[in-house]
Amino acid sequence: MKRLIIEGITGTGKSTVYEKVADRLHTLSGGNLLFLNEYITWRIFEKENNIEQSCKETFINISGFIDWLTSSYISANLQNTSRGLKEQPCCLMEGFHWNAYARDILSKSIFYDVEDRLNRLGFSIVFLALSENQIKNRSVIQTRQFRTNGWNKYLETLGSSDDEIALVFKERQKRYCDIFANSSLNKILINTDEKRWDDYTEQIITWGEM
Repeated sequence: MKRLIIEGITGTGKSTVYEKVADRLHTLSGGNLLFLNEYITWRIFEKENNIEQSCKETFINISGFIDWLTSSYISANLQNTSRGLKEQPCCLMEGFHWNAYARDILSKSIFYDVEDRLNRLGFSIVFLALSENQIKNRSVIQTRQFRTNGWNKYLETLGSSDDEIALVFKERQKRYCDIFANSSLNKILINTDEKRWDDYTEQIITWGEM
């Protein structure tokens, strides 16, 4: 596994799985990794005035850096050395372009431009999902227990009741499912209802090595 993006709506366990996969990859790769969590891949630009342009620039710049790193690695012929083969550059990201597209912040043309770039770079997508009857509890009620007051204020903008807020997340996950179905990237869907984080991590690592 060399390049991986973990996607999913709030409450699916992206951060938990991201941290566990990061620990495993650090051991497997010799530590030569680029880790980018959701605060970098998404929230770095969400307060910009022109959020679509900021999204586009962030996604393209990150992709461009990884492309440059890969090209430099190959140009130096490091993939043909025993140490280079073991410690080739890897990348793990928590969230990237799906969130922006699912929330209609990113246009279809820009989204598929980013998809094409990621495909050329060999990225794979792990889509973490919940059963619909789990979304209210996991995405709304439980998130209030460990997030800041700012999160509660955000939830209030989505609806006046937990049921209304849950409906927003249900619709967002449906958009994710549509994106998943049409994505050209290598991909896997994992239901996280049972919170078996270690099992999901092992499944991702094993899948990524195929």
